[in-house]
Amino acid sequence: MQDLSGGSVNDRLITESFSGSPADHCYRPGNTGGPAVNPVPGTWNVRYIKAMDSSGYLVFYFTRDNAWGLDHVGFWQQEGSTRLSQYVQNMRPTSSSCSVDFYQNMYMYCGTGTNVGPGSYYTSGPPSIIISATPSAASITSIRKGVQQVRQYP
Repeated sequence: MQDLSGGSVNDRLITESFSGSPADHCYRPGNTGGPAVNPVPGTWNVRYIKAMDSSGYLVFYFTRDNAWGLDHVGFWQQEGSTRLSQYVQNMRPTSSSCSVDFYQNMYMYCGTGTNVGPGSYYTSGPPSIIISATPSAASITSIRKGVQQVRQYP
């Protein structure tokens, strides 16, 4: 989830798009499916946090100033969980790590409601997801604009 500071941007639209091909350094022959591909772009209304499960059902909904919901880069929902499990299982015997890099552009639209102007580009870059695994533990580190977040994986 994203949070902005420095003034109110509630009710503006945030849109992500992807350029280039992701670099999936974790994929190994024998994994189900091919290497990671660019996610479907998403659009969010700032202040309204909602997420859907893989069947399209609303999982949660709440409001928070200057925030919006889960973006589409990452290992979430059923396909992402399956892919992540395969990567971790392949890496555990070798105690290795690898990364998946996406090229994401984020835009904030000027104005609110029906008074929406052209998109104002505000960030771009390669968010990275680093997966590390040993025989007994694994972690996922996401890096976006130099900020790291680490989550332990079973």
